[in-house]
Amino acid sequence: MFKRRIVRLFAGPEGTIGYSSVGPTTYNPNLGYYTSSNNNLITYGTVALLGKVGLCLNPIDKFNITFDGGAGVGDIFGHSSSTPSPVGVTNLWHIGFAMGTNF
Repeated sequence: MFKRRIVRLFAGPEGTIGYSSVGPTTYNPNLGYYTSSNNNLITYGTVALLGKVGLCLNPIDKFNITFDGGAGVGDIFGHSSSTPSPVGVTNLWHIGFAMGTNF
């Protein structure tokens, strides 16, 4: 049985929630670049809402290639002792690429 190849377009909202851990960085003028330390990681919570559009290709049966992108707004929260404080609402964008199979 042969399946015809399909190209699908999609659009819609995406909500995300998660966290990021960042090590403090220091500029070293002798080396000419920033160095980071994993000893004092700072962890932030993140939430975001984006509008997304994309294209899904099925070049062979049960194999998908997806390209997507979007823009929206997000919030970084949970740690306010660094300077400047990263806590607050910010604009954001996302570009994605994925390959996978159907089960």
